[in-house]
Amino acid sequence: MPGLGPQARVRSEPGLELGSTTGQDGRVDSIHKNVPLEAGTYKIRFETKKYFDRIGQDTFFPYVEVPFVITDASQHYHVPITLSNYGYSTYKGQ
Repeated sequence: MPGLGPQARVRSEPGLELGSTTGQDGRVDSIHKNVPLEAGTYKIRFETKKYFDRIGQDTFFPYVEVPFVITDASQHYHVPITLSNYGYSTYKGQ
């Protein structure tokens, strides 16, 4: 993805909401700086339409939501997406 990527927001069930924007390398350094995460269910929402509109391209997906479960809040969690205009994939990274 060229330039700054999509905005990313993390929500927990219930209540916590944090946001950031992916950098030139497509990563968010830390979406929850200074906010400890607890075990529970979370969802990251990537605002893909806003990103593709900004770079003058069409997209099929206006946003991508990735739900996931944190079982051990002391671990590092890496939740990447690979994104194109008409597709995406995600997995639990290391």
